[in-house]
Amino acid sequence: QFYVNGKAGFGTVAPQTQVEINGAIAFTEDATLTANAATFNVTVGNRTYFRINSNATPASRIISLSNGLKTGQMLIIECTATGGVNGIRLADTPATYNTNLATFHDMYENDVITLLWNGTDWIEVSYSNN
Repeated sequence: QFYVNGKAGFGTVAPQTQVEINGAIAFTEDATLTANAATFNVTVGNRTYFRINSNATPASRIISLSNGLKTGQMLIIECTATGGVNGIRLADTPATYNTNLATFHDMYENDVITLLWNGTDWIEVSYSNN
């Protein structure tokens, strides 16, 4: 790690932007959670990536996310529920849950969603239905 004129470089000694990374970025899961209630509250905190499973159908396991810490915070959620019927639901209901998605998502094993905190809501960046 190098600092040059207020710029941080990883894998480079001459960063040209505020943060420059020469190489891959990997996120280690911050937590593995089990949704075991009708509305399962997740405190995001400083997390970037977590895995979540459940023991019920997605409609029975609605995920509620706390606010982000800072505008621009990214969050990756991977569903690891198995069995073909178990999963989680992220609802497109900003008035109720602070998520503003393209649609509600019933997530099953290996589905992944990436969200961005805009200061008010978690906004959907991408969704992979695997």
